[in-house]
Amino acid sequence: MFQYRWLACLLCLIAPLASTNELSVTQQWINAIEQRNTASLKRLLPVIDNINHQDAEGKTALMVAAVTGDNQLLKQLLRSDCKVDLTNNRGGTALMYAAARNQLPSAQSLINHHANINLRAENGWTALTLAAAKGNHEMVHYLLLHGANPNIPDVYGWTALMRAIQHGRSRVISHLISNDRLEIDRINNKGQSALHIAALENDCDTIKLLVDYGANRLLKDFKQHEIEISPACR
Repeated sequence: MFQYRWLACLLCLIAPLASTNELSVTQQWINAIEQRNTASLKRLLPVIDNINHQDAEGKTALMVAAVTGDNQLLKQLLRSDCKVDLTNNRGGTALMYAAARNQLPSAQSLINHHANINLRAENGWTALTLAAAKGNHEMVHYLLLHGANPNIPDVYGWTALMRAIQHGRSRVISHLISNDRLEIDRINNKGQSALHIAALENDCDTIKLLVDYGANRLLKDFKQHEIEISPACR
């Protein structure tokens, strides 16, 4: 009888410790996500109960692996029960993190594991929009080859091409304009096309490129403003 009572007491002491340890591992995992500490994530991976835990901003370990380019960790996570399209608090995905930081091997691994290439974040930006705005031309080329839709608008109606023009990303612009799915005269919420924006930016090279690819020079925006091309660009 004494032996059973002693065992019961021991179990009572061990149970809270086990629970505390589990919480500790979870908190360590979340801390590692917040700090983008891939070494800690690798160390904790064999003992974490849920690899899809998110920090206060909604970031996951997969997003950390993608943004840092740690493809070893990323592949380990993808081989586990990992949700590849889980989003952070602003609708961002691991693929978007990879695209923004030009982590091409990470993007390749994510797409090979069926990441949704055309998901939109809270602001309407896709992985392609992010890569285009950042000037990551190799990433843009890869995403287009693997089904990225160049015509998806953000909340202001701006496309990846418009964002690339806004930021002066000439190599990205070339990739987008030569894509056979591009709707070159698509307009934003103000009725402006890519050619409107290029004219406003006084970007002569892009104006010529757009016109060469058939952009409509006669389009008017919603205020009936015509496309005013600088004499220097004619």
